[in-house]
Amino acid sequence: MALALSMMALSFATAAPAAESRFIVADSTHALLSGVKMEFLNVNHIPLTSSYDGLIRIAISRDADVMLTGEGLDTLRITLRPSESPQWIIMKRNPKRFEASAPDLYYSMAAPKGKAITRAEMLARRDTLKTGAKAEIETLAIVADEAAPAPVEADGAVYDMAVTGYGKPAAAANNLQAGKLTAGEVNDFAKWHLWNHILTQSHAQWLNDWKMNVNQRIRVRVTNTKQFPLADVPVVLLDADGHELFAARTDNTGHAELWAGVTDARKDGMTGLQIACGTDTLREAKLFPEVNVFALNTRCDTPDNVDVFFIMDATGSMGDELRYMNAELQDVICRSQSAVEGTVIRTGALVYRDHHDDYLNRLSMLTEDMSVTQAFLNEQHASGGGDYEEAVPEALMAAVNVADWSEHARARIAFLILDAPCHQDSATIRLLHAQVKAAAKQGIRVVPVVCSGLRESGELLMRELALLTNGSSFFLTDDSGIGDTHLKPTTDSLKVEHLNDMLVRTIIEFSRMPDCTEQWADSAITPTDEEAFLPNPFDPEDLEKDSTLSPLPSGISPVRPVDEVLIVRPNPCDEFCYVDLPLGADALFLVDLTGKTLQNLSGHVTSAESLTLGVNVSAYPTGIYFVKAFVQGNWYTKKLIVR
Repeated sequence: MALALSMMALSFATAAPAAESRFIVADSTHALLSGVKMEFLNVNHIPLTSSYDGLIRIAISRDADVMLTGEGLDTLRITLRPSESPQWIIMKRNPKRFEASAPDLYYSMAAPKGKAITRAEMLARRDTLKTGAKAEIETLAIVADEAAPAPVEADGAVYDMAVTGYGKPAAAANNLQAGKLTAGEVNDFAKWHLWNHILTQSHAQWLNDWKMNVNQRIRVRVTNTKQFPLADVPVVLLDADGHELFAARTDNTGHAELWAGVTDARKDGMTGLQIACGTDTLREAKLFPEVNVFALNTRCDTPDNVDVFFIMDATGSMGDELRYMNAELQDVICRSQSAVEGTVIRTGALVYRDHHDDYLNRLSMLTEDMSVTQAFLNEQHASGGGDYEEAVPEALMAAVNVADWSEHARARIAFLILDAPCHQDSATIRLLHAQVKAAAKQGIRVVPVVCSGLRESGELLMRELALLTNGSSFFLTDDSGIGDTHLKPTTDSLKVEHLNDMLVRTIIEFSRMPDCTEQWADSAITPTDEEAFLPNPFDPEDLEKDSTLSPLPSGISPVRPVDEVLIVRPNPCDEFCYVDLPLGADALFLVDLTGKTLQNLSGHVTSAESLTLGVNVSAYPTGIYFVKAFVQGNWYTKKLIVR
């Protein structure tokens, strides 16, 4: 199942216990509708939004009147009724609303009534259509690679229209709906070889701007004796004399990232490093790619809290994007509140400017009442600034030290949304270093969201902040048509997504953990759409550059069913599993939930022959992993459960 909103409880004055009900939102062709907003009438309850698979899950004990709205859809008022079986909610497309929301629709075609049409068939017929052609659109079919559902009758009409493409959406000044901003993710942990290229070549000229040395990576894994990952465990890097160099907390996969010589490049290759975790100490710390392992004699105890904090540049240069960003963040807050089962989501926000502006920063504390965060964001506007640099370290200092982060948490995430770095005077740089280390020590994972205007030196800083705090980096793109020209980050390839989807996905990736008593079911192994968002540890461009790998095939083959090219057995597995590659492979990787490469197995495979490869997973904590294979020009992914 793709991203699904988890159960949220409605408090009704009734003695009957609330039971989970599932509602699937679709149009009259049974095409699933994501992003449909469900508001409750006569009940004080936060709105819900349908997930990628059209699903809304909620616990209700009696009937509830709701109103559903969505882009290009007629408003629908219905009564929800408790039921153990999934219930379909059918919404009607509104041609005028759709045309207004997607004015650059550039081609459409009708499928024969009663006949399903595939994406390949539509693409084959696309060239026969005239650019700019319009049609009376009764409904849209979200067409997958397989055949779409046959049209069905609704209100006496048979809907048979499928829209197959869109032009670049226009950015209307007064259109502040969520889902407009586009972005791409750069996960330097997933492509560590490219980060080394940035440090030594493309961005070497800017290293002295921020005076940080981010190359001595020390990875730590902490589990209990039963191999369950332990989250939020403090780990400390010490020098030979026992002095603290860097501190962090383990993430939801049981890993922590430590760094030696961050603010002193002279400590390159320093010896005698130690790692302290609880009462245990490793006397010989090993640099990445080796992993330093702790197995603590403790029970599996997973924290429930997830803290999500937004730090936003509110200077004048952010004016256009800030208005859209507020709409995006409110949508993210709503969806994140129920994104991870069994967790308590707390949200907060801070806006900042610069020293000579009317304020330096304004803060809304972390709270379970996300309406407080929403109201705070609604009040903000962009103004001030005047020069390029802004008060980024001061904003981090307020966010890290004042926002009331949870003492124990499964994840603490700070989205840093900005279009400029900090000043470069020595006092500001020292403050920056101190706040980055403080964030890492508290387990706050910084995820920069780069808006238009940032330059290459600022890009380097953002990626360093993400690495030092075990985060990732987002870069807004020009695809949305909003804001000025955006910097294209230095990477081999960039997958463009909607920003709010990326933010929700990141919250889930940073928060999801195996249950201590998990009994893995077949449903846990079934691949989902969510897996497509995992960063590829090697993209095709990398294969062409790396002489140690087999060359790419001359042609790209059609995508095959995954079971024809990649088989993992047994699954779940305990210590050892086999990977069958009937067609061979050009590259093979084992990665974790966030896309970090755990094993590069490419040296053991070839593209010319069938083979079976044994993989030892006994050292990995209980959890979900992914085997990724590059076969005949396409990536294939299999979920692997290790227990």
